[in-house]
Amino acid sequence: MKLRILLVGLMLGLFVSACSLTPAENNTESTEQNQAATSALPPILVEIKGDELAAQPPATMKVGEAFVFAGESAGWRIGTTTPELVQVSQGGDQETFTTNPGFIATAAGAAVVTATGPSGATITVNITIE
Repeated sequence: MKLRILLVGLMLGLFVSACSLTPAENNTESTEQNQAATSALPPILVEIKGDELAAQPPATMKVGEAFVFAGESAGWRIGTTTPELVQVSQGGDQETFTTNPGFIATAAGAAVVTATGPSGATITVNITIE
């Protein structure tokens, strides 16, 4: 009986001490994740119609921002002459969903990205990354 009371008291003490942690001690990682999530930039979406862009892409973008080719973008291949500035993604089937091709700005500078369509048409996007 004394052993049960001792174990219950010990468990209650551990529970109370865990609950008494301040948010800074208890949620440091969660707070950092929330700050990163709130500072995420929405992607730049530019639609492909036929063999060309439906609208002029922006001249600048920020490091960390994504650029997505939407619309009739299936089958387009993405390349770059500046891999030190952008990370390209070909898009396509991802088992349970399909993604569009695009790129993410990873460093500041003048980036050149080329999209080549199934027909052989080429679209070149010149963007200054800040």
